[in-house]
Amino acid sequence: MVSPKQIGPRHKRDWYPYYAGYTEEFAGYVVRKHLGDSAKILDPWSGSGTTTVACLRAGISSVGIDINPALTVIARARLTPRGEAPRLQCIGRTAASSLVAAQDIGHSDPLSAWMQPRSVRFVRQLQATIETEINAIKPEANGLNEASVCLMHTALFATVRDLLARFRTSNPTWMRFPPTPQHRIAPSPGRISGDFERS
Repeated sequence: MVSPKQIGPRHKRDWYPYYAGYTEEFAGYVVRKHLGDSAKILDPWSGSGTTTVACLRAGISSVGIDINPALTVIARARLTPRGEAPRLQCIGRTAASSLVAAQDIGHSDPLSAWMQPRSVRFVRQLQATIETEINAIKPEANGLNEASVCLMHTALFATVRDLLARFRTSNPTWMRFPPTPQHRIAPSPGRISGDFERS
């Protein structure tokens, strides 16, 4: 039987490292071996969408549900057609190159718990530019689908997750707060945009 565990170096794991996720290889094995005659498969704990992708590859209709809205975006992103990659990379480069000197923002933004206000502003600028670039494209004319939009947001999730790595705990769903406001991180626009482009 194929192992369900996400093991080995990060570059060999499934595309979005989710602590409770199974490998796509394992999900595909279970779908083919035990569910191949199914008309439709329901995954009520969809997580990052491994089962729905395995079903898609096997030609089986599926529905994935998860209580975590971020994971719903990540699971939809996983369904992005590969042919969208060049256009999405162009949108990502445009968004990443748009970061300019930003004024500090208030402490009401949730990211302010871990980042200095100026850095939070750069992250939010990047988010706004992504949304502006996507909205500038007419989906019906250019074929930009919901999965592609979700992929751009997933890249932003991954960027923030990587920037906040020092605040992670052994439980991957928790984040440690910095001991004082002075211990918040202050990534530069270059660091934020570089991480985003690599995501």
